[in-house]
Amino acid sequence: MHTWELSGDDDLRLIQECAARLWSPSSWWHPGGLAWEGESITHRETSQVLLIGSPGALIAWAWLELPGHLNAQIDPAHASLASRIVTWFVDNATADLLTASVPDGNDTLRVAVQAEGFAEVDGAPYFLDMRQRARRPPVQRRVATASARVTPADFAARVRLHQAAWEPGRLPFHPDHPPDIANDAENPFSEDSYRRVQAAPTYRPELDLVAVAPDGSLAASCIAWLDDRIRVAEIEPVGTDPDHRRRGLAGALCLAAIDKVSELGGTE
Repeated sequence: MHTWELSGDDDLRLIQECAARLWSPSSWWHPGGLAWEGESITHRETSQVLLIGSPGALIAWAWLELPGHLNAQIDPAHASLASRIVTWFVDNATADLLTASVPDGNDTLRVAVQAEGFAEVDGAPYFLDMRQRARRPPVQRRVATASARVTPADFAARVRLHQAAWEPGRLPFHPDHPPDIANDAENPFSEDSYRRVQAAPTYRPELDLVAVAPDGSLAASCIAWLDDRIRVAEIEPVGTDPDHRRRGLAGALCLAAIDKVSELGGTE
């Protein structure tokens, strides 16, 4: 059993393969979602990644989002690695307050972080995992919009759309839960970022959808990542330009993605 730090796209593919092998209805990580997150995971100035296993198959991996947040996935057959991962995290994190994402049901990781002195915080930020069977939605559920797959001519506009939709200062957070983000923070997504997303092995142009405004500009976007091994797709991300919000465009694109995933043989 070897331990090493992530060194490139080949290692990222190993992480995706691990996620597919360990997939279950309660899984936290999806191979396709990791393709999108790969842009953040492989940005070494803000990340450290630990891999455990062999070059042919991982049994655990951990992602330290600097300065101090842990994400990890561990094969249940190797639960003893959890304490090793948490120790690595504590030793390498630089923040005064450390946090970890622990999915419901992941007792292996929960026990390990609690043994290191972590405590669950009521009211802390959380993720809600929502699922739907992949099937062609009935006509009455569709929201009227012009949607299409991204074309090479849309490239620059598609990048600008994502930057606008996810501009930190204009995100519609609940007023009771404002994030700790500077008002002048910028979205780091760039044309190079989008090229890397499009180069991901699980990227499919037909699942990269946009909503087109009446004037021809791009108003919203959605990417679905279908993994043929598990036949489950993850929508990541979906966003709307602030000038076009509250019109049902994000929902319409999600329905269009579900429709397309069904056509391609996905089940969920």
